[in-house]
Amino acid sequence: MNKEGKVLGSCAKLYNSREGFEQFVKMTEGLKTKHGLNDVLIGMEPTGHYWRKHAYFAKERGYEVRFVRTTALKHHREIDESSSAKSDQRDALTIANITREGKYIDTVIEDGAMRQLRTLAKTRERLLRYSVSAKNALHAALDDYFPEVHKIFCSMGTRSLWAILEQCPFPDDVVGIKISSLQELIARSARKKAGAAQKAKALYRAAQKSIGLKRVGDADRFRVTIYLEEVKRTVLVLKDIARQIVKYAGYDPQESDSGSWVSRKFISNKGRWLLRKYLFFMSMRVVVLSKYFQEYYQRKLETKNRVGQQPKRKEILCAVAIKLIKVIFALLRDKRTFDDRVRATVTHT
Repeated sequence: MNKEGKVLGSCAKLYNSREGFEQFVKMTEGLKTKHGLNDVLIGMEPTGHYWRKHAYFAKERGYEVRFVRTTALKHHREIDESSSAKSDQRDALTIANITREGKYIDTVIEDGAMRQLRTLAKTRERLLRYSVSAKNALHAALDDYFPEVHKIFCSMGTRSLWAILEQCPFPDDVVGIKISSLQELIARSARKKAGAAQKAKALYRAAQKSIGLKRVGDADRFRVTIYLEEVKRTVLVLKDIARQIVKYAGYDPQESDSGSWVSRKFISNKGRWLLRKYLFFMSMRVVVLSKYFQEYYQRKLETKNRVGQQPKRKEILCAVAIKLIKVIFALLRDKRTFDDRVRATVTHT
């Protein structure tokens, strides 16, 4: 369609392949030559995922690409023909007409670092939806078989709960185990060992008085096992995103051992140097302004590295930067504010 609204050619099919894209370029250049046109403006509706490769391909070939909102397309279709009936041919003409009128979205098609960040954010949102769905399914299963467990373990993502569900997921299973064994199981899987004895006793008493369904069979056990594995998988993948951010900043620890010689750990420096620089500046400030990070810094000073040496100040600040990334990620993931009174934990390496 030209700027006067005249349709210049029929609606051709665009195949999702190299041959299909090259055929599109050939058709476009042919129309330009035939009608004496100088510029080409491509309009598309960014739904699904097929548009993405076409948009980047067109950009690489020097074409301008603009996007049309789905709602605008629907309203324009109804105004044009007083009908919301949909077809590929009608939509192509409507999109071309909207683009010709300049009613498109001015969107910059970014590549490189911006596209990587956008992809990471979208992946995280999808994983979050999967994680919430899996936790809800496990929560519903426990409501059927062992509802009292919710008062003892605050979250479906608790490692101590995972350990219990792997070994003794039903009240009868818990009653058949000694309290000392339950305490050892909880303490081995939990970060905070202090409350293991109290939780073990509470769990045993709850199992004795449980109102959960009786006569548990293989199907019930399979249900709990499948939901538990799904919860564990999604939670661990979400935690891996934090590690990917650390790698993206170039703060992932590296080793260079050879035979009996053990080297000091060092950061890879392979990520975004500007992000790494400002994270280092931030770590210098948080160890001064935040009690949480001050405590983390002081405890790192008291530890020794993997070769038995006192860590250097720069090494500790790099560890603070990694901790800062994980704290920010956890705050965004859990949608909560930072509490400076929480005790920092130190990982010995």
